[in-house]
Amino acid sequence: VKVKEREYDLYMRSDSNTRGHHQWFYFSVTSEVKGTVRFNIVNFTKRSSLYTQGMRVAIYSTKKAEKAAKGELSKLYGGWHRGGDNIVYKLSKLTHELYQKARIT
Repeated sequence: VKVKEREYDLYMRSDSNTRGHHQWFYFSVTSEVKGTVRFNIVNFTKRSSLYTQGMRVAIYSTKKAEKAAKGELSKLYGGWHRGGDNIVYKLSKLTHELYQKARIT
């Protein structure tokens, strides 16, 4: 959901065969415009994550993969790299509201 220019809220589906847990995510972005884009994954439900200990997201870049294929970058990782700036993991307002509803019912 577009929140404002170059900022989006992303909602995850629950993992299969769980009680509503979210352990991983995947999405694709295509853009010709350079610059920073902010993605807010707003319905994480775990109280803690490796993101709080410095883990960064895995990003696949088709441009980096092409450069690796040409020998301009290491082929070790192909187009994959770790990235993301200002990663913050916290329960969102949405998740707090869900916990409150669960306590009432």
